Amino acid sequence: MAKKRLNELIDEKFDQEQKRHEYGKKPKTPLGRYAQPAMFGVILVVSLWVLFSQIYTIAKYFLGQ
Repeated sequence: MAKKRLNELIDEKFDQEQKRHEYGKKPKTPLGRYAQPAMFGVILVVSLWVLFSQIYTIAKYFLGQ
């Protein structure tokens, strides 16, 4: 009985120590978390570039330059 209780206490202390060490670590983030916003930014910049170049072309045509 005493040996069983001692083993439980040791396991409990070990678990607490493991949790204490895990607390300070940053969780690993998957690469997709960074790739998705980056691709969104690239698509946004390219589409805005195309849009403004088309607006410039139309404005140039109507102004007769």
